[in-house]
Amino acid sequence: MTRVWWINQSRSYDKERRAGIIYAGHNKENPARKRVEKIQRGDIVVHNSKAYIRSLSQVQTSPETRTTEVHDGPGYVADVEHFELGDPAYFRDFAEEVYGLSIPNGPIQQNHDGSFGVGQGYCYAFSHEALQVVLERASARPSWQALRPEERYPPATQKANDLESDGEVPSQRTGTKRREQTVARIVRDSGLARQVKEKAGYRCQVCGESPIELPDGSLYAEAHHLKPLSDGGPDASENVVCACPSCHVKLDYGTIVLDHENIAGASESPVGARFTEYHNDRVAGRD
Repeated sequence: MTRVWWINQSRSYDKERRAGIIYAGHNKENPARKRVEKIQRGDIVVHNSKAYIRSLSQVQTSPETRTTEVHDGPGYVADVEHFELGDPAYFRDFAEEVYGLSIPNGPIQQNHDGSFGVGQGYCYAFSHEALQVVLERASARPSWQALRPEERYPPATQKANDLESDGEVPSQRTGTKRREQTVARIVRDSGLARQVKEKAGYRCQVCGESPIELPDGSLYAEAHHLKPLSDGGPDASENVVCACPSCHVKLDYGTIVLDHENIAGASESPVGARFTEYHNDRVAGRD
């Protein structure tokens, strides 16, 4: 099953992005760095730098011990392919909601004063649900097909400088900037998602995979909006399908063209043809 990871990078982000790697030195005993050993080919990585999610990447090779041109000494190294977000997602815009998902060994921590912070380690477990929250905070959702050519995106250093000039990222040049802001968040109907999954028997409507049984005996699946709420899609059963974690990621990034009859016939929950068409045309880019 495809997993999602969170990696903290500050000064190392730009050079590791250019090299197309993630790196954890052997001399680090922090458990968060040791988690890099668990990353596998095909996993998704969320890159946090200076309180902003700057990009996502897909792991191309499982970590192995080797040296790199951008670090001194050998470490656990994995090759990744980066996909820039349309606009970085600011940590404080999603911290509380992600914290509420209670991700084991997750990156978001609550401070004594009730505020939220990021763990100081390198690598943390994340989840597909949390990834959805982050993407809704970004101005544009990335697509695997559209984002593949590196040349289509400005260098990460340019993006960081643009943010610094707006006073949103602390830097030695501008000093720490703060500003009060109101954030409008999309509120999902969790009862609807549960209803859709129950009517599908927690079986993936895309690939037909059997439900995932958790250690406590409960079943696990995920709910996906064919037309994203951030694009004006309704939070209604005809716009939601039950998906396994792997297919959920593929739906998000448009690597699957859906057959409406197969999708609709895999559950008692109605699926609107106009929403499968929206996915195929606008997300998967069939046309």
